Amino acid sequence: MTNNSIFDQERLEILNAILGVLIPANETMPSASELNIEPLINDLTNRTNETKKLILDGLQQINIYAVQQYGMPFTQLPKTGKTEALSEAESTNNAFFSTLLRFAYDGYYSHPDVFESLGYTIPNPLDYKLDEPNKDLLEPQRQRKPFWTNPDS
Repeated sequence: MTNNSIFDQERLEILNAILGVLIPANETMPSASELNIEPLINDLTNRTNETKKLILDGLQQINIYAVQQYGMPFTQLPKTGKTEALSEAESTNNAFFSTLLRFAYDGYYSHPDVFESLGYTIPNPLDYKLDEPNKDLLEPQRQRKPFWTNPDS
């Protein structure tokens, strides 16, 4: 947890566990919980008080649901229990779920490791060269008579 984090340790652990379920690892890609995208989610969450409250309360509600249904915190649930708790959150608190899912996607798919493993390259602005413009494309405009008025005449 960073000094600027809005997440206490418990919520940070819940968030990380959720990220691992929302975007799990496969043969070629890491899970969202492996990439340290929590700082980006922290920044996105902290942009407005409404979003901050939505995410913080939603994380706490998922944990409360897990304790009520399974007698243990969300982070200790097996994968099926975590999936069920997230399905419950999606149906009962869709604003929270869809916002967190969007933040997770933003963090995951903008991460350099994921970006490159998808076959994209991150351009270096200093190495980018523009093609010479085709000046012939402007020729019809140059041939037109002016269509504006001269304020001095």
